[in-house]
Amino acid sequence: MIAIISDVHKGLYWKGRKRDDVLAALHYAFELSRASAEVNAVVITGDLFHSNAPTPADVGELIGALYMLESSGIDTYLLSGNHDVRRSNSALYPFTQILYEHIRIIEEPCVLEVDGAECLFVPYQLKYDKDKLKTLADSMCKRGLGFGHAMVAGSFVKGLGILPKDQELTLPAALIDHPNIARWYVGHIHEPQVIGKVIIPGSIVCSDVSEVDQEKYLWQQCTENLDLVPERIPITAGWLFKRVDLDFASDEEKAKAEYQALLEGTLIDTSSHVLTIRITMRPEQISLIDYVALKALDFPIIDIPSPTVIRHHEQRVKEITVTTNKEAAVTAFVQKVCPEVLRERAAKVAAEIMQGV
Repeated sequence: MIAIISDVHKGLYWKGRKRDDVLAALHYAFELSRASAEVNAVVITGDLFHSNAPTPADVGELIGALYMLESSGIDTYLLSGNHDVRRSNSALYPFTQILYEHIRIIEEPCVLEVDGAECLFVPYQLKYDKDKLKTLADSMCKRGLGFGHAMVAGSFVKGLGILPKDQELTLPAALIDHPNIARWYVGHIHEPQVIGKVIIPGSIVCSDVSEVDQEKYLWQQCTENLDLVPERIPITAGWLFKRVDLDFASDEEKAKAEYQALLEGTLIDTSSHVLTIRITMRPEQISLIDYVALKALDFPIIDIPSPTVIRHHEQRVKEITVTTNKEAAVTAFVQKVCPEVLRERAAKVAAEIMQGV
């Protein structure tokens, strides 16, 4: 059996904070693989790093993580992704200098036998040599698997929609449909999805708010019977991007209580969750929230009812500028709209708005 993960993005940051959960999620996936008596190989389908020039610390941490598999005798295959390789610089170069017995770096298309199955590997390419790839697929002596890092026609990408066929950066349709390939696993797109015989494993952690409420998985492919539906196991070690819905229009009292709990930090654990907020309200309910207080939370706020709401609350702050003692007025304002834990941040938000007057 082969375990598959993708798009690790070690070295990822969020709002200036290093994403330590990436390493935790990777350890979690590797421990799942080591714990299974059936898993004999692991494939990472690209973007091991977030940058093609990773820090020595990130390289060292990944060397340590990969040793978990090396020491267990699990064959591991690392495909290069678009984040790993830019121009002539490869983030995977340090791994090529280590005399691994069970770890192989793949930066050029090739066919290899993995756990008894012939596998076509197609790392990220700026332009796909369709003839070369067809020749490799034709050379497979038996029906096998494909692993790649590319866009996939028919997949959904937030902001782009459904990808059309045979664009320059999409995996060629003729290669996907090749009779020697029973199933493909293709990295690059972060949202897990299945398109025909192509499985997009998705990233192992939510990298930004576009992935809100997405679950992440380790996939397991049986090599004895390629037609068996692969198993997917949730990876629960990373940060979770969650959306909080404050629906004042439907239930004002409930939304008011949730809003207050959100400001006080008791609604949800913000140490392991990144929150986005969706607010639904009628025009006459504008005064039930305060934009400055929400901004002080420093979460990405989405779907506020209309710009009118923001302008209404910004105007409240701007009114402070008519007083001669602005500092005292700001202090009084944030004490009114924010719990104590948010007042320092809210004062800065109010000051930023005042500067725009």
